[in-house]
Parts: sequence; structure tokens; C-alpha cells
Amino acid sequence: MPSSFGATKQISSPSFQLPSQVDPSWNSPAVKTTTAVPFFPERNYRQCDYPIAMISIMRIAQLSAATEIPVATIKFYLREHLLPSGERTSPNQANYDAAHVRRIRLIRGLIDVGGLSVAAARRVIEAIDSELPLPETFDIAQRSVSDQLDPAAIDAGALAAVDTLMAGWHVSANNPGRLAAAGVLETFDEIGHVDHHAWFARYAAAALLVAEADLDEVDARPDREAKAETVVIGTVLGDALFSGLRRAAQEHISSLRYPNPNPDIAEPTKE
Repeated sequence: MPSSFGATKQISSPSFQLPSQVDPSWNSPAVKTTTAVPFFPERNYRQCDYPIAMISIMRIAQLSAATEIPVATIKFYLREHLLPSGERTSPNQANYDAAHVRRIRLIRGLIDVGGLSVAAARRVIEAIDSELPLPETFDIAQRSVSDQLDPAAIDAGALAAVDTLMAGWHVSANNPGRLAAAGVLETFDEIGHVDHHAWFARYAAAALLVAEADLDEVDARPDREAKAETVVIGTVLGDALFSGLRRAAQEHISSLRYPNPNPDIAEPTKE
């Protein structure tokens, strides 16, 4: 049977084929594809001139070559239930397909870029593969990237200040973002930085714009699984993306307001 990425559904695509569906006259030992394109283990699939979705069946060594992830790491993902099992062909061998390549890249993104632990990555992947409503998937994704804070340990005045910033928002009392923001405002107050010029309100306005962009992208996805994956990716990787763009934007605005006497230090990015 094809690999399953959840207890209630299977991943299938017209571009993926089982061994019995591939032309038996083409007998590449490395991998079979939906077209007569040979697999070269030493090549980086991402640099090849055909998409990874064309690859149909591969062994674990070829999966390792396609993803540039060591076989031992792939086996670890299998043991930790981050990656579903392949199609078993013998007690010690299994076939994998393009869906496994894509899932491994998702795992690496969550762990390496998003900074999730293996346990947190497993939780969000399970949420993707489940039939949970999207709000619950959002909650799991948010908590996976957030510190676990005790509301009782946060200053009531800071919580009230955050609630004022978020007036009109539908936010639960234990939302990890609300608690984190209150903790930050408490620290601002402790070090004497008072918001006299609507600094924090502008942050809140920017957050709403980003949230709208996130949800617009989710709404554009065709089905529940794609929407859930976008929820997770947008929440986990979106934090890293926005942080990076903010730093770049700070340099841009500071260069406009406080021109550098040495213009060769930072050249404008090309449009």
C-alpha cells in the first residue's frame, strides 16, 4: 500500500506509481520514475532539471541522496514517527517516494529553521496529519514555538496593557502570544521604557497585517491537509521570516533617516 501520513487518510498523486505500475522494461536499480529519467545518487535533486515530484520509487539510500540527509538521520525520523514508513518490500527494505522527500524537507525546516525540538515537531506534524479543526491546529503550532508561561506569574498591569493594545481582538486568556507580549511589556516597564508615541500600538497594527496575510494564504489552499500544513509552516517559519525582514527593514529605515557617511558599506537591494 502507499505510504500513509495519517491514520485516516493516504497520500496519493497521479505522479506517484507503485513498482507494478512502472514499465518493467526499465530496470534502473536506483529508482524508477514516471518518465525514463535515471536517478544519479551523486546529484542534488534540487539542482536537477526535473522536479522531485517526478520521482516515484526509491530506496532509503536514494532518499538520503535526494534530501542530503544521512541515512541514520532518516532512520531516526522513522523511529520518532516524524516520517511515515515506506512501502515494505522485504523485512529489511522499503520503498519511498516524493512525498517522503517533501516530508523530510518539512521536518528539517521545522527543526533547523523553526528551532523546534523533535517532540514539538512531532506534535505539529501529527496535527497536520490529523483531522483536527484548523483553530486547534493553530493552537498546537503556536504553543510549539512559545514558552510555557504561567499567567499568575505575569504582572496584572502588563496583562491589562496588552489587552488594551488588543482591544476588540478575539483572544483567549491563555493565548501564548498574549502572555508573551505581557511579559515583554512588563520588562519594558521595569527598565524604564515608557511608550509615549504609540510604539506598541503600531506593533499591534503590524501584527494584524501579518495575521491577515497568514490567513489569506491558508484560505488559498485547496484542502484541509494543505491548509493545516500552511498553518504550521506559517506559524513556525513565519516567526523566523518576520524577524529577519524586521532586521533588514530596520537597517533600511535607519539608512534613510541617518545617512551613512560611507555609502559603500550597504548597497540597496535590487528590485
